[in-house]
Amino acid sequence: MARFARGNKSGYLDKTGKVTVEAVYFTAQDFSEGLGLVFDGKQRRFLDKTGKTLIELPAGSTAQSFQEGFAAVKIANEAGFIDKTGKMILKAPFDLASSFSESLAPVRVGGKENGKWGCIDKTGKVIIPPQFPDKPDFKGGLAKIKTAEGVGYIDRTGNWVWKPSK
Repeated sequence: MARFARGNKSGYLDKTGKVTVEAVYFTAQDFSEGLGLVFDGKQRRFLDKTGKTLIELPAGSTAQSFQEGFAAVKIANEAGFIDKTGKMILKAPFDLASSFSESLAPVRVGGKENGKWGCIDKTGKVIIPPQFPDKPDFKGGLAKIKTAEGVGYIDRTGNWVWKPSK
């Protein structure tokens, strides 16, 4: 599935270039794990490849695409993760959660201005306590972290492999 735009609206094409989901959405994310995340101006929803709504989130919710079987969401003031049925299966006691990567999900406490980032595992256990000013997204076992001192890399336990430098 590929996203396409017609005017200021988005939809999806299949591999042959046939429109499978008309361009009626304000935003459409790439398909991930068989589901496309769209926003119609009021609600976010996850669609299957035919355009059928499988999960509809309440108005005002935010969401990220599915990664490793979970989608990070914020519904009302509650951050967490839903499964492919739309059920909140992991509530995070944090103000923001992000997609899983290498079985770890970045979570933030303290709000947007002075928030600190750490990571939880798929059971909700804190693996890296929130302490970093930047969201750790793991690739190849390391996460790049930007700090006031520069850029460094941490491992999956939160220890510096390369301390920040400019």
